[in-house]
Amino acid sequence: MKPFNTPLRTLVLAYLCLFTSNVQASKGYTLKHIPQTPNLDGIIDEGVWQQANQFELDYEYSPGPGNPAKAKTTAYIYEDGERLHIAFYAFDPNPQDIRAHLADRDEFSGDDRLGVTLDTFNGEREAYEFYVNPYGAQMEGRMEDYDGWRGSNSWNGIWYSAAKIHADGWSVEMSIPFKALRFPNSDQALTWGIAFFRAYPRELEYWLSDVPAKRSIRCNLCQFNKAVGFESVKPGQNFQLTPTVTLGKTESREDIPGEWESDGVEQSAGLDLRWGVTQNSVLNATINPDFSQVEADAAQLDVNNTYSLFLEERRPFFLDGADYFTTNRFRFVHTRNIADPDIGVKHTGKTGDHSYGLILANDNSTNFILPGNQGSDIVELTEETPTDDEAPIGSNIAIARYKKDVGERSAIGGLFTHRTADNYNNTMATVDGITWLSEYDALSYQLAYAESSNPQAVQAEYDLAAEQSDHAFAVEYIHDTPDYKIEADYRNIGKDFRADMGFVTKADIIESSIEGVLKYYGEPADFVSERYYIAKYKTIDDQNDQRIMTESKLIGEVNAGWQSNSAIGITVRDQYYENDFNPTGEHFDEQLLFAKIKVKPSSSIRLKVSSDYGDRIDYANAQIGRVLNVHTEVGMNFGKHLKIDLTHNFNTLDVDEGISDIEGIPTHFEGGILYTANQTDLRLNYQFSIRSRLKFVVQYTDVERDATLYRANYDLDEDNDIDAVNKSLSSQLIYSYKLNSQSLFYFGYSDGGYQDDDLPAIEKDYRSVFAKFSYAWQN
Repeated sequence: MKPFNTPLRTLVLAYLCLFTSNVQASKGYTLKHIPQTPNLDGIIDEGVWQQANQFELDYEYSPGPGNPAKAKTTAYIYEDGERLHIAFYAFDPNPQDIRAHLADRDEFSGDDRLGVTLDTFNGEREAYEFYVNPYGAQMEGRMEDYDGWRGSNSWNGIWYSAAKIHADGWSVEMSIPFKALRFPNSDQALTWGIAFFRAYPRELEYWLSDVPAKRSIRCNLCQFNKAVGFESVKPGQNFQLTPTVTLGKTESREDIPGEWESDGVEQSAGLDLRWGVTQNSVLNATINPDFSQVEADAAQLDVNNTYSLFLEERRPFFLDGADYFTTNRFRFVHTRNIADPDIGVKHTGKTGDHSYGLILANDNSTNFILPGNQGSDIVELTEETPTDDEAPIGSNIAIARYKKDVGERSAIGGLFTHRTADNYNNTMATVDGITWLSEYDALSYQLAYAESSNPQAVQAEYDLAAEQSDHAFAVEYIHDTPDYKIEADYRNIGKDFRADMGFVTKADIIESSIEGVLKYYGEPADFVSERYYIAKYKTIDDQNDQRIMTESKLIGEVNAGWQSNSAIGITVRDQYYENDFNPTGEHFDEQLLFAKIKVKPSSSIRLKVSSDYGDRIDYANAQIGRVLNVHTEVGMNFGKHLKIDLTHNFNTLDVDEGISDIEGIPTHFEGGILYTANQTDLRLNYQFSIRSRLKFVVQYTDVERDATLYRANYDLDEDNDIDAVNKSLSSQLIYSYKLNSQSLFYFGYSDGGYQDDDLPAIEKDYRSVFAKFSYAWQN
């Protein structure tokens, strides 16, 4: 065989360089086993740390991947058979600039942080994250890396840490019990992907790491260094029992003015069980759980909106292993739909390339979303009692999930959900997956089919058939390079499709969109670190090929100094809408200007303002108006103990005069300000220590309407009349003490009231005092 000639050899080498330049050679090392437990005081003075594996965080991970680190950081790691021990020493050239305050767990995102990410299955798809701030507050969560880095701090584990501020920086010691983690069940040596991180928020929020990351590589976990070892890890029983006791007294009144009524002191006891059947399989069970919402959800302004609002899940039983039930293109599992169970069982695990999850529960109430292409409704199943009151109907629930990792980054899976009650049923099955076609090209997809049976009352109220069945399909293609991104998305949801265990608010739509993003990066000394120019085009049709919406967007976005992110854009939209006051429907032209800015100029203040102004449909009256919407968030730290978070939403809509058909009669309506809405959410936190906190929350909503401009006030149906005054005020005072995420004590008071056209001022209609105790026993 003749050797390659020079031109051919050059061509082949160039080809190989082109397709292998994105391969990052990660370092492998043997994790040291040292049968000694450090004293967790945040001071790295024990000799055992000098025997541990040591790493320097020499690289900037973002915003400039691979640049030299802005400050020196050393990490130490070893295991003793029962726990993984990690320590950091973070030198700081200006220690007076360290950003830190005492905080509850998961609530210090703007602080300096030190932490570790653990890919315990070495699958380069999912990982655990653990972080500590300079005062020892903890943050943990789960992240996935199937299509970009997406993290969630909803997962809570029990682990231990301490931190200490020094004259030249600060340090952290961490101990993570292996029983808190999931990893392969094997008698052989294991390989984990491990990376160390330091958040260094100054003029920009710099992230430092031991990983010399590259923008040209789409995955993150695949660039981590590999730790080999763990032969001495003891499986243990991994058993946790958490009894809960709740006491409370609530008083309410239906009529104002009127007498307060109460059922007296309510007492309940519950029990949560968590059993690590193996290192990679966990069984959760709950009996008579206390699923009451201890802390108020963030206030959301529900005005001129036709779709249901989303509320995050916060309950520990559902949060543990929640990522096992996520799917690619739809949110088909939203466990807040399970509102009042007596018992629940969950089993989740991963074996090799296979992950699985199962939830079985009952629910003493049955609520679900009825989706549509003009809006959605919340349906509650009830039945009449002998006293002519409406009582909720209970249901039984089953959710099963399976997913298989394919190749280096692809995956395929299936999900089954089932909810059933008397004369009611919803069953859904779906297949989903993601396939990486190249380093920069991915295709994700999901196909679902659902069948529903509706009680007679639901059929009559919502004009539904007794039996429904339909499909949902979505596919997305992404080509994402360091310099630009192209994303094409297609979604087809049948008119009768329902996912009653999920959060799907739209149906009867065929949606297509394409988006392009140009990316530009600054130099290390530049004030602007990143710039993005975004263009998007979207169309939505119904299943009868009626055009519902055509939309175009242009957006410019900048990341810059003062840890700022700002954007400005324009939306041009042609949207079809119909309701009882415009039954034949109409296309409305909307043009909206959008702007936002988020900035953290110092450790003591955070500011975020977003607004849009322009044309917007008045959904109550099916006409066009001009909207001004301003959302403002201000966060302030006063010393290390006191934090104030203030959120305010302002929304107003101005409409033109017009003529509408009311009960067959053409009726003239004046123009003017249809409504002005203000909503304030104020939260004061005084953190005595990282375990002890006093929190005060006030939520106030004031929606003032010009009732003469609402068509509903002129028809013959009095039930849909609109009040001119709609105010509400609620407050909550809570003291909490947390040993860890499961062992805690709450004591609090809350009340609430409202004002409508019949009341001269806000009057309270409920008040309550409550206490909750729980303690996690571990073995």
